[in-house]
Amino acid sequence: MNSSFKLSDNMKLHINTGPYLAYGLGGKFKFEPSEFEELMDGDVKAFDEDEGDLKRFDFGWSFGAGVNFSAVYVGLKYDLGFSNIAGDSYDEADMKIHNRNFSVSVGYTF
Repeated sequence: MNSSFKLSDNMKLHINTGPYLAYGLGGKFKFEPSEFEELMDGDVKAFDEDEGDLKRFDFGWSFGAGVNFSAVYVGLKYDLGFSNIAGDSYDEADMKIHNRNFSVSVGYTF
């Protein structure tokens, strides 16, 4: 859902929300060793078939707002992942991993 509201002759407010689907193409993550130190080694490839064990598919909900000043757009967005992307090797630690994303957008309309 995307709604826009005219605030003045050259300024519009945009509000958007809705579901998202995502597919992880690649990546890695790092963490500080803690009680899971025996389970993992500190630097894990997230999607590598031999080493990584995160699920590639994710879904969730996005919330965003932005303002158009004439031809310039500035916006903020937050994605809240619903899906537990922890793979099978995390089961014994009863670990859950969820995506969270905050982004800032700046654009120009030609």
